Amino acid sequence: MKKIYIMMLAATLTACATVSPNEEAKEEKIIPTIQTVYQLPETIRLNNQTFYKRFDGVDTAEYYLSQQQENQWQEMVSLRMLGRIDMDAFAKSLQATHEAENAKAKRRFEVKQNGPQIVEKTLFYPVKNDARFNKYEATYALIQPSDCGMLAISYSKNFPRTQKANKLWQDWRKKESWFIKNAPKIACQNQ
Repeated sequence: MKKIYIMMLAATLTACATVSPNEEAKEEKIIPTIQTVYQLPETIRLNNQTFYKRFDGVDTAEYYLSQQQENQWQEMVSLRMLGRIDMDAFAKSLQATHEAENAKAKRRFEVKQNGPQIVEKTLFYPVKNDARFNKYEATYALIQPSDCGMLAISYSKNFPRTQKANKLWQDWRKKESWFIKNAPKIACQNQ
């Protein structure tokens, strides 16, 4: 009896595991990634410097200066695929996230819609007793629509903790028009 049961179980499992090519094609779904949706350059020029692609994730690509490492950078550019999202809802969500996170780690931020795009400015304060975050980090993000969905383009720069936060914030805010004008242009794969 055990032999018959085991043979029937084996036959059933084999039948379940056997999928025809047509069924397999129906079930296979291609998950879009930033590499398959956008034409990612190997380098990006910004602020008279060349940033080199060092990281590709599912939805993110990061670019660093040639001599800088991923975990010890001074300046970086990152691209993040956001997909097809509602701009108004996203701007409100971004604002709410900053407000909630500000209670955990001090930061200054502005989120504003500028026509069909969102401009986000953030100044993260140094974190005491944490060598990984012992500097100010200033970031600009430009979130803009394209034919293949929303893309966030960010430029971040670290500053020594000895700088005055108010002056640093004012100086960083003045660079908004420069960033919007000079942010890298990233095309969709189908263009």
